[in-house]
Amino acid sequence: MSCSLAVSGNTNIAQDSACSNEIAISPNNMQATNPAIYGENIVWINEYLQVMLFNSNGTSPITDANVIREDPAIFETSIVWIEYNPDAQVIMCDLSNNGYMGGCLENDTKIQVTSNMSLKLKPKIGNNSIGWHEYDGNDFEIMMCDRNRN
Repeated sequence: MSCSLAVSGNTNIAQDSACSNEIAISPNNMQATNPAIYGENIVWINEYLQVMLFNSNGTSPITDANVIREDPAIFETSIVWIEYNPDAQVIMCDLSNNGYMGGCLENDTKIQVTSNMSLKLKPKIGNNSIGWHEYDGNDFEIMMCDRNRN
């Protein structure tokens, strides 16, 4: 049993075998952040620039490493993230479209979900909806896109 535990104060934590088989899936020499999981697919951001995917086929890049990206989320075969190019936009791809428009291969053209010039954070995706935080000039609002209507 070898779980990683972070304990502060007088917190008692019982260690069990839930994580006795840890495996590093990101390169050891890279800064990997913000993992998200759906089924066998794990997505994360490498070096704050590149969306990565790990599944039974191995590890592969979804994007190039030319702009800052953050906060990936995945649901079924759809992946969303924030991309700063130059302003924050919600970007999406779908693994079932690989090799075509909207696919998730590194050189596939991705889908830009948003277009206005405001700060966006923490996109989430489920069924046919994409949600995110968006700054409206005064505070953050929760925004949504219904993929059935677009």
